[in-house]
Amino acid sequence: MSAAAGRLPISLDWSGVVETYPTVQPMVNVDGIATYATLFPRGWGGAGLPAGVAADVAFLRSWEMPESCYYGNSQVGMHRFITEPAGRPHTAELPTASAVLADLLVKYFVGRPGVALDTVKPPCVPAPFAAKDGGDQVHTDGGK
Repeated sequence: MSAAAGRLPISLDWSGVVETYPTVQPMVNVDGIATYATLFPRGWGGAGLPAGVAADVAFLRSWEMPESCYYGNSQVGMHRFITEPAGRPHTAELPTASAVLADLLVKYFVGRPGVALDTVKPPCVPAPFAAKDGGDQVHTDGGK
């Protein structure tokens, strides 16, 4: 497969309007799995994948995606997603919120005032008017 074959742009906006990605580079769909445009140029087969990526791809392909989104905008499609392994050694410890944002190539993050991101368990602080006063969330509380 050529480097460009099977790589389709992903739109984060269902209206078709050209949007600004919240990440440092756009995402593409590579044979059914989303990733960043510059990553995995040869796709998912053959040699050259970082350790563990082939197993992650196999897991993602076996994962049944839900038909509906129960949070966020239900009109925006959901995609299986993978990025390159983090540059730091794997440990039993969770990464800090700021490390997760760096691994996900987040361009800008408008968090809640006073919420520190240098911890593995930043609190979930609901924002009544997220568009006005910052509402991006990164936390480990799945119930919130």
